[in-house]
Amino acid sequence: KEHAMCLWHYDSRTWAIKQWMKWYYWAMDTALIPVQQAATIIFNNLWGVINAVVRKKSNAHAESMNSRIKSIKTKARGFRNRDRFRMAIYFHCAKLNLYP
Repeated sequence: KEHAMCLWHYDSRTWAIKQWMKWYYWAMDTALIPVQQAATIIFNNLWGVINAVVRKKSNAHAESMNSRIKSIKTKARGFRNRDRFRMAIYFHCAKLNLYP
């Protein structure tokens, strides 16, 4: 875990791939089954991991918006139809200035 934390600071895609693969082979050589399972999951999604390392982007904004939409749905305790739900999302999340 500590070694994998150091792998998030690469700017070059080539070096990031080399180091993540090096970590993957090290993790598969250990006798710890949970580490091997985590390494397999990371290896299966290595393309996305490398993109996250190189581009330094996250989905925090999308998760925040999803949380706000779920909050709107919970406070309303349901909507009659999708149009009203959509309008409530626009009203609460668009930050429109409704004052004259």
